[in-house]
Amino acid sequence: MKKKNPNVPKRSEILNLVVNQLALKRLGYDMMGYIILEGDQLSFHHIIPTSSGGPDTAANCSPLSMNISHPYIHVVERYDIQLFRDISYELMRIKERGYVDIDGLLAIDQMLTYFEGRFDGQYNQKNNLIIRPEFKIRIQKYIR
Repeated sequence: MKKKNPNVPKRSEILNLVVNQLALKRLGYDMMGYIILEGDQLSFHHIIPTSSGGPDTAANCSPLSMNISHPYIHVVERYDIQLFRDISYELMRIKERGYVDIDGLLAIDQMLTYFEGRFDGQYNQKNNLIIRPEFKIRIQKYIR
């Protein structure tokens, strides 16, 4: 079994660092514009997936809602890999700026709205909606 290097920060430590750097709790929404609800947790989404060599670093961490945006971005990945990459690129741009800005949120909203136009009302192989109703409630809808 591979031993953990005690000098390498844990994902939870990296996540907390990035959440604080981007002031997400103060803003009240995550990097894709989903409101952080009471009791909701943020999770460590790898902008560059670990399967593609993405590291566990602050630069590669995008804090997303564990219950809404994180599952949603992986739904996008399953049905439209290029759109997933485009959203990941925008998340990377937000990280490079060092703050969550309206331009980044609106770009992500536009991409997700396009995806929803293609798959809203459709069901997956397990007979579940591809686009859950909560996937369509983003802060961007209130700031236009």
